[in-house]
Amino acid sequence: LRQNGIEVSVMTSENSALVAARMKKLNIENVYLEVKDKFALLQHLSQSRNIEMSNIAYLGDDVNDMACMAKVGWSICPNNAMEEIKGISDIILISESGSGAIREACRFINKYNKRYE
Repeated sequence: LRQNGIEVSVMTSENSALVAARMKKLNIENVYLEVKDKFALLQHLSQSRNIEMSNIAYLGDDVNDMACMAKVGWSICPNNAMEEIKGISDIILISESGSGAIREACRFINKYNKRYE
């Protein structure tokens, strides 16, 4: 995504050294750990970067992602997401979390954006 000029941010409610290390390896600078209110952070990022919520894709799988997913342009979830999340997702991926879901979502976003080149 970054190679195509798409800004990437990662937020998690956990304080995960594994997530932090993986994002560092992938050169993703916008990493937010221990986020208690994901929607408030998403709103802040949208406003501070002057990005309309309708231009944001959000990948989530749990209840604490629901508010964000309801407000963005594309809500995406892995195949093993909670049923409540699947019910509000624009796209349910074939892949599960930890088994290629992020890569599949990135491919979808890149393919979708190329329609407008």
